[in-house]
Amino acid sequence: MAEAEEPKKLESESPSDPPPAPITAPAEKEKPLVEAPKDPVSHKDKSEIPPPPPPESKAELDESKALATVVDKPSEPIAEEKSKEGSINRDAVLAKVATEKRLSLIRAWEESEKSRAQNKAQKKLSAIGSWENTRKAIVEAELKKIEEKLEKQKAEYMEQMKNKIALIHKAAEEKRAVVEAKRGEDLLKAEEAAAKYRATGKTPKKLLDMVKLTIVGRVSDGLCLAKGPSYMNEEHENSSFYKQQGEFIFKEISRGALPPSRMTIRVDHHCFNYLVEKGIAFIALCESSYPRKLAFHYLQDLQKEFEKFDSNLINKITRPYSFVKFDGVIGKIRKQYIDTRTQVNLSKLNANRKHDLDIATENLSEIIERRRHSDLLERPLLPPPPQAVSSIWCSPLLEVIALKWTPIALIIAVATVVLWVSIIHADNNFMILN
Repeated sequence: MAEAEEPKKLESESPSDPPPAPITAPAEKEKPLVEAPKDPVSHKDKSEIPPPPPPESKAELDESKALATVVDKPSEPIAEEKSKEGSINRDAVLAKVATEKRLSLIRAWEESEKSRAQNKAQKKLSAIGSWENTRKAIVEAELKKIEEKLEKQKAEYMEQMKNKIALIHKAAEEKRAVVEAKRGEDLLKAEEAAAKYRATGKTPKKLLDMVKLTIVGRVSDGLCLAKGPSYMNEEHENSSFYKQQGEFIFKEISRGALPPSRMTIRVDHHCFNYLVEKGIAFIALCESSYPRKLAFHYLQDLQKEFEKFDSNLINKITRPYSFVKFDGVIGKIRKQYIDTRTQVNLSKLNANRKHDLDIATENLSEIIERRRHSDLLERPLLPPPPQAVSSIWCSPLLEVIALKWTPIALIIAVATVVLWVSIIHADNNFMILN
């Protein structure tokens, strides 16, 4: 009986104290987090699991429930611990999920900002490209206009140049025609003169390509000592002009601006040949077609004849062209070189042909330009001329001011005095009348 009453008590107590559902529920949810000890039987196939036991009676089921409740009561602390661990793991998982969500939002925002910046930069780049293309098109259009304008100007200038060339060609043809006509006339005159000379048996006195002017001077002081007779056609040649040019060359030799030995200087269709020996310069003016070798032989002969004179007598000469004795010598030697076809002159030309004279040649215009340049350089080096200083004003500026304004000041002073006297006289007359 006692044994029979114990199950009844257990049955009566079991409905009064049922197991708390909320505690078991989380335990069931968090089952996967707490692993149960693995049974070696679980590794077997499902076919080896024994079939469930057959159903028992209702009383046995109630007894088993009561026993289960009795057995489950001691496991409540374990369930609470499991629920706490589950809540901690759940918070961690939720935090992790929140972090991932936040990171995904940041990533999405970053991607959107990058795409926005990319689009903005692309818009600006496209705007810059369009601006560049527009400006290039404008500049190219301007360049094309300028090229068209230049082409037009080039065509106009070419037309003008062609017209000028045509005019020049026309003028040249006219000049050629004049020259040809003059040449025909000269040929006829020469033929007539030659026929006349043949008929009379005379020879022409005037020959071409001769020495036309000779100047001899002292280099130390630049004094011209002698001048031979001038043989120039006054109608076509200006003898005074060539004489001035010769004197200018002699002065340049004396001041050391030209080589101190020998040289040839071209002037128009003439040449100045000079030779300097023992302080004496010999200058000869010839036609440009006259043989230069023969001209220097002429100067050497003059130099040899000049050495025969007494040097003391030559040093006493102080006036230009006062050595008249040498003028006759110049005339005699010149006659020997008038005709270049004589046997003596031909032998001089053919002698030592392999050793021709190595003489410098220069244009007279270059020498004149060099002299002008040297004068411009020397001019600032000269001290300025002393200016006269007034003893009254002690300054040229004050003197100019005084000369300019003194008459004006005197006129104003006189007008003021006259006006003042007239006013006083008018006042006196008014007082007398009153």
